[in-house]
Amino acid sequence: MSGIGPLLVLKLNAFAGRQQAKDAYDVLLCVSRYVDGPDAAIAAFGVEGAAGNRGYVRAVETLRRHFFEPSQSGPVRCAAFALDGQPGIDDRALRERQIVEQLVTIGRALVGER
Repeated sequence: MSGIGPLLVLKLNAFAGRQQAKDAYDVLLCVSRYVDGPDAAIAAFGVEGAAGNRGYVRAVETLRRHFFEPSQSGPVRCAAFALDGQPGIDDRALRERQIVEQLVTIGRALVGER
């Protein structure tokens, strides 16, 4: 069984390779809904770097390249995926901005830039 740190590394590397919205959404959920809290998930991701996880460097590069700004593909694709199939949602644009901002915050926190 894998912990949250390795799972985040895996999901970020998957996003780097195929740019699938589901992978970005999974990063959002893994951190924001982690049973021990977001700070624990973020700390566990950092442990992967110290432990020498070979995918960690690429995961951090992916965060910087695709998750640091609201216009980057990670947050944009995540929001589209999260709201897909919800055509009648009130304040769709507001909800989209909230999701984008949340994932940008998570992306920066994962590399220690809060």
